[in-house]
This record gives sequence, C-alpha cells and structure tokens, in this order.
Amino acid sequence: MDTGLVYEASGPPVFLLVDLPDPTHHWQFSSYKHAGIRASGERMTGYVRGDAGYELLTDGTNFILHVPNKCIFRITDDTRRVEAIPLHGTSPAFIGLLAMGTLIATVLLLRGEWPLHASAVCIRGHALAFSGVSGGGKSTLAAALCREGCELISDDLLRWEIRANHAWAFPGSVSIRLRGPPTSLGLSDLRETSVDGRYLYRPNSSRRRTVPLSTLLIPEIVDGPPPPPSRCAAPQALALLLRQARLPGSSDSVAFRKQAFTRISNVLRCTDVWLLPLRRGELGSVTLARINQILDEGP
Repeated sequence: MDTGLVYEASGPPVFLLVDLPDPTHHWQFSSYKHAGIRASGERMTGYVRGDAGYELLTDGTNFILHVPNKCIFRITDDTRRVEAIPLHGTSPAFIGLLAMGTLIATVLLLRGEWPLHASAVCIRGHALAFSGVSGGGKSTLAAALCREGCELISDDLLRWEIRANHAWAFPGSVSIRLRGPPTSLGLSDLRETSVDGRYLYRPNSSRRRTVPLSTLLIPEIVDGPPPPPSRCAAPQALALLLRQARLPGSSDSVAFRKQAFTRISNVLRCTDVWLLPLRRGELGSVTLARINQILDEGP
C-alpha cells in the first residue's frame, strides 16, 4: 500500500513519499550519467540544466530531478511512480508546490508530451489559453475571466493532446496563484496564500475530462497605449511558444527541441493564435466582452 500525498493534476496520479530520510550525506550527483531523454519513442542522450539550477539526471534505472536545496524527485523509468526526498527540512507543502509544476512538467516531457506554459479557462464550451513567460500575466488574465463567470481549466501548466484533428486541454490545478494583492481584480478579500507567498484564488473549475482547445492568446506587455489584438501567423506563433517552455532549460536540449517543434506545430494546426497587447499594470481590466470580440473573429 502506497502512503503519502497524491496529486492528480495534468495526468495520471503521481505518488509522493515525503517521509523518507534526508539522503544528502550519501548522494553524489556527479556519479549519475546525463539523462537519457525519450523523444518520439526513441531513447536519446540529452542533458537538462534549468535556469534555477535544477538538474535532470539518470542512474540507469530511474530519472533523478534534483531541485537544489529543496528536494530530490526519483522518477521511475516508466514515469508511473515518483518518490520525493526532502532536503534540508523542506516542508511537504513546498514539495507539493514543486510537484504541481516542475515535477509534472518533467514527467510529461519524459512521456513525449510538451505541456504549454499557459493558464486556461473554459468559455463558450471551449478552452481559451493564455501562454507566456513567467510574470507575463497568464494567471491574472485567467483570474479576470473567472471573476466574470468562466470556469478554470488550469493555471500555469496546461496539458493537451491532439485527437480527431482537434486539440483538447486537460483540467489541471483548481486554484490560481497571483503574485500581488489582486485588488485590481476586485478580489481584495482574498486571504489564503500558497507556501511561496502568492495569493490563492479558487474559482469554479471545469469538471470535464477534456475541453476542446480552440484559441491561444499570447499577452504582450507594453508601456504606452496598446495596439489592437492581432492574429499571429504560424511561424511567429511557433517561435514564441518554443521560447515559453514550462520547464526552464528544457528547450536547450536537442531531444526536447525536436519534440517541442513537432508537438507545437501539431497544436498550431488546430488552434487560432492571437497577440494580445496590454498596457502594463492594467491586466486586471481585461473583460469578457473584449475577449469575446476576439473570439467572434473566428479562425
């Protein structure tokens, strides 16, 4: 019987055993080979070192995701089981936060998927995703639309698949993590915060297994008056989305680049992509009516 915490966002359950002893004194990371990254069904040699200093390694049997000074995730070769080993007294709550982001993104990449660095809501029965770099307004825009009655699909990490020539989004997180006091969203009464100090907004969430993904909006922060939204041509959309990996450093891996190019090219065949210029500091003013104007343009 497995014990520990279970997280079911973005795919099959991942079991985290957080009561294992701190192994810092006998783990030697230099003894691990560079990670064997599976892409397109083949085992390829690759190495990922993220901007935050984490490493993805392998000991020949398991993948090792090392988050410095926080924890070690030991992922079985079939990616069906994960052991979380805390370092330096890292709390289960913080490990859970890493699991819902960095770990899930790693597992999906190892399975040959390419999750979007995006937040998504359900509108008109379809998924509308905001994709961008960290701090680019994805969560704020999702929260602004949820405040007007849209259902949350996922925040920050969006798993998707192509089925019957259509893109489909999977529900993930059930809360939105906001960096600053969300007063501009009319949510000044929020008091709950995450372990990393962000405000938690828990809107209604989609209960559907998958939601058709029809539109991707890429926020573009500008200092002056914003120009109107514009449809993004496929080559430009591909270049922008390739730079917005949810797992920093993964786009530097040859194997992951090949995987990303194929996967994102596939999703762009099924979705409409728009650039959405927004004045700095006014993300919370985006209204459902404005988004509906974009959607009314059609593909």
